[in-house]
Amino acid sequence: MNQLTTLDLSGIPTLKKLYADSNLLTSIDLSPVPELNDLTLSTNLLTAIDFSAVPNIDALMLEHNQLTNLDLSNLSQLQQASLAYNSLEYLFMKNGSYIPSTFSLSYNPNLKYICCDESNLTGYKNKVNSLGYSNCEVNSYCSFNPGGAYFTLSGNNHYDYDSNGCNITDEPFKSLKFRISSGNQTTDYAVADASGNYRIPDSKGNYMIVPIVENPNFYSVSPASVNISFPSEINILEQNFCIIRNGIHNDLEVTILPTNVARHFKLKIYQKIMIFFNFLQPCRNVRLFLLT
Repeated sequence: MNQLTTLDLSGIPTLKKLYADSNLLTSIDLSPVPELNDLTLSTNLLTAIDFSAVPNIDALMLEHNQLTNLDLSNLSQLQQASLAYNSLEYLFMKNGSYIPSTFSLSYNPNLKYICCDESNLTGYKNKVNSLGYSNCEVNSYCSFNPGGAYFTLSGNNHYDYDSNGCNITDEPFKSLKFRISSGNQTTDYAVADASGNYRIPDSKGNYMIVPIVENPNFYSVSPASVNISFPSEINILEQNFCIIRNGIHNDLEVTILPTNVARHFKLKIYQKIMIFFNFLQPCRNVRLFLLT
């Protein structure tokens, strides 16, 4: 709570906690303090911050700043993060960890894109939906660098169950993955949501988008790939995909997992499971796993 406009952290490499909130800082260099694990810079004038040199941060308070793009993908230990009251548009959270137990994104109405681990997609989607950020895309595709002109490929995926071609009445095909390639470089997957919708942003260039199904022997996708050459002007391209079944395959696998501390099944529960298993006997290739 001073009038600091700069802060030099050189000479204190073992610093672990820094509280510099309510100042006039427009930037800060964290590279001299690699052991930092607790950082509060709320109520400053920060427009950008680099966390590449401080991977041990587990508590981060940055509310009431002017941040637009924030990359926290290096912070795999992050447990608390308050990013409220900024101007965030792009947030990168793909760090191989869980969603922070305390995580605030309130009052960032311009948020357009969150990149996160695939296992956290649902959690972050629920977060942005609860905040009313209807124009925010949550995906696991992190190769897009924010800033400047960008382009978007979007569309919807449907499952052609009745083999008469896809249309809007067909069931959405959720969680379809896409492999994005540019030249000799193949990037991370992008993933469609539960409604079959997807949105892939990228910069100017030539790309090949390939839909990936879990079992290519059972399904084919039309088109099998799409070649995109993003133009020099900002544009949004649309491409829908139709998932088609390749015949009928009798293949069913049932896995039962405990949702609490593992213990022996009671007799009645075991009997119900065996009744269900007997019901499935006419199916071929049925495998039943009881994990207790």
